[in-house]
Amino acid sequence: SALLSDGRVFRTKYNENVDITLSITYGKVTETISFPVIIKAKPYQDLSQESVVGSYVYTGTYNNRPVDDILLDTANIIFLAFVNLNSDGTLVPTVDFLTKYNSFKEKAYDAGVRVVFSIGGAAGADIFESIALDDYTRSVFVENCVNLIKEHDFAGVDIDWEYPTEKNAEYYTILMKDLYTAVKAYDKELLVTSAIPAGPWGHYKFDLSNSHNYLDYINLMSYDLQVSNNGGKAYHHSALYKSDASNGYKTYGMCSVEETVNYWNKNYGVPYNKVVIGAAFYGRMSTLTGLNGVITNDGDCGASIRYNIIKNDYLSKSTVTEYWDDSACAPWLYDTATGTFISYDNPRSIEYKCDYVKTKGVAGIFWWDY
Repeated sequence: SALLSDGRVFRTKYNENVDITLSITYGKVTETISFPVIIKAKPYQDLSQESVVGSYVYTGTYNNRPVDDILLDTANIIFLAFVNLNSDGTLVPTVDFLTKYNSFKEKAYDAGVRVVFSIGGAAGADIFESIALDDYTRSVFVENCVNLIKEHDFAGVDIDWEYPTEKNAEYYTILMKDLYTAVKAYDKELLVTSAIPAGPWGHYKFDLSNSHNYLDYINLMSYDLQVSNNGGKAYHHSALYKSDASNGYKTYGMCSVEETVNYWNKNYGVPYNKVVIGAAFYGRMSTLTGLNGVITNDGDCGASIRYNIIKNDYLSKSTVTEYWDDSACAPWLYDTATGTFISYDNPRSIEYKCDYVKTKGVAGIFWWDY
């Protein structure tokens, strides 16, 4: 796997033996010599000595911001999304997915950055369930995950099952146990991770009391926590802490990083050092009747809007005011001309989240998406 088609080699996490053969012809005489070369392993960055800094890289938006030196200098895990899956347990990494991976694979290895492939996303719930509930199909799926790691030198696998049903929560644990056991049997340094939602709606679907034993890290999807319904109130969608009365309670119940992390630890025994908290490189947008008014447009969590658009197209407008919620450590803006409300993460709120990582002892921070 260290030998490239043009004859170059690059270092992976394993020592590799390469035989070099040289033939020299002069006239009718040919001399051939051959000798072995060991390509020394390039180790991954040591996560036992530093916090996880992870980024989801989504191939659907990859051309907006390809993996570059800035990301490789910042992150120590890249979660490459998504590998599709079939109900028979087979995996479908598209040509586009692998092409984009191969475009930065060599640089990632050289920087000691782990590249983990992520399976699923919002479209895979029913397929995951059919795989998890059937012993044979589950074994096929697990085998295919390990084979994909072997074939393409991935550093592990991330499961993004959105979402198990409550009645089948135990099968999430069964699936993760089988996957974790097989991956670690191949290489104990490989990662098995999963993206699980923050807030009050999804945690009970993942059998966290048991499943956390088969996860190296849990990527806490602490975003999309803004409840947006016609006639209702708008909330922060990615707050670090619960908002208090002085700010008008701008977080919905248990819709913050701190509340979720503490709840998981107290009720499910999830260790702090397995939780990687989430930051959002996008915002959620609604239309209000006025400042601190109610929502006038329908939408599930509000429309999604990228941070660069928030910064360039909204924060530069004279009719827009940016507000800061001291208790939630989260920003929001309001446009008096249009009634537009947007909740988002910005550099200041992400800095608070990084401070929380260091003081709370959680594993690290990740973001969706680069």
